[in-house]
Amino acid sequence: FLNAILGHKKFQSGDISTNFITEHFPDGFTPAQNPSDNPAWQIIVAACMYNIHKVRANQLSGQFTGTQRSPDEGWVVLTNDTQHKVQVEQEADSHFVRYNENDYVVTTSWMFGQPLFHCTINNEPATFQVERQGIWYHIEQGGTRSTLLVLTNFAASLYHYMPEKSSSGSDKFHLSPMPGLIIKLSVEAGQEVEAGEELAVIEAMKMENVLIAERDAKVTKVLVDLNESVSVDQPIIEFE
Repeated sequence: FLNAILGHKKFQSGDISTNFITEHFPDGFTPAQNPSDNPAWQIIVAACMYNIHKVRANQLSGQFTGTQRSPDEGWVVLTNDTQHKVQVEQEADSHFVRYNENDYVVTTSWMFGQPLFHCTINNEPATFQVERQGIWYHIEQGGTRSTLLVLTNFAASLYHYMPEKSSSGSDKFHLSPMPGLIIKLSVEAGQEVEAGEELAVIEAMKMENVLIAERDAKVTKVLVDLNESVSVDQPIIEFE
């Protein structure tokens, strides 16, 4: 939101009043209101990050002959169910990317786990905030945030067969991530919780696993009792 304000022509000109937000964001702010100046860049960065991961995977020892991952094949970057074909070849810190019939040279020394992807794209400096969660890449620049999935060409050809996950009311419950024993309940009905706050503790395989709130919410009901055994995906907490 701050990036959107700083990039707004009215704000930059100084021709503003205290009604600036009301006038230009009457219905609140969404990232879609702050489109990227270079929408291809986040797609390119996701492909480069994925290629870096694949190159490392190809270097792991102990792989069976003939099963090594190929780091130089073409990828498909998925954004909002739109598929973008990208080809990446890497030489040291340089990545030669072909996307949408255009060529890009991405130079970066980014390493795994670093939250910032510093690079140059065709000699133009750029920085992205990046995070990899499972198979998804979250990339943000200038207030524009994208969630991207990178697939092989074969996997992309099968992707449309994947069933969509139902979201009917599932965000109102915190589900048990594993089978185990409830050894601690940290909240009660009517309590307000903040994202990151402890909800409960499950003991599984002699290890204590802390369950935390994924968002700010109000607890409607605690659905389990202390010392109760729970199964995978069993609702534990209900939110308003």
